[in-house]
Amino acid sequence: MAQRLTEFVLKLAEDPAAVRRFEKYPAEMMAEAGLSQEEKDALTSNDPMRVRSLIAAETGGGPVLASTTIVMTLVWVIHHPH
Repeated sequence: MAQRLTEFVLKLAEDPAAVRRFEKYPAEMMAEAGLSQEEKDALTSNDPMRVRSLIAAETGGGPVLASTTIVMTLVWVIHHPH
């Protein structure tokens, strides 16, 4: 099974230039990654739990889900300071 969303989130976690590009051109980057409409909607929903649940479905949970959850939490905190 393709893990497009998981790979996309991990790329954003690893590549600051990709994050900057995503901030400017999210639709373009999501289309290039081949994300489904449901995945695109989740990424733009400002709801990290929606993204997490889709990643869980893609990966079957386990270490990949744990890693991406940590990354998503860190990214969320950075982009949504209190």
